[in-house]
Amino acid sequence: MPAASQALAASVLDTLLRVAVHPPARSYYGKVRNRIESVSLSLLPWAVTHWPVLVALTTFNGGDEPPPSVFNRHATARAVGVIQYTPDNALLALMLTASVLREAHHVHTLVRCRSITAVGG
Repeated sequence: MPAASQALAASVLDTLLRVAVHPPARSYYGKVRNRIESVSLSLLPWAVTHWPVLVALTTFNGGDEPPPSVFNRHATARAVGVIQYTPDNALLALMLTASVLREAHHVHTLVRCRSITAVGG
């Protein structure tokens, strides 16, 4: 069952990142990488959550290139096999996706609370 959870987590992570890019772009990985790499460490919780995304988004195009042994979004989609699909990678995919989702929820909640306070509600 780890393979199914890894595939689902990779898909959810990909969707979360696509939704976060404004305006939506066909090639958004570069925008995501730039945003993560440029964040100040004063935003430590955000940085700690998102820096591992850089590893997960490392480019993998398949072909003659061997798949990475660490969790990788591209390899999860393009290199289905025992090198990429492991219990460790499934756990990493789930943990990373849950962390990014939790941070997105936290930021959304803060923004919503601030806008309600600003309106006087």
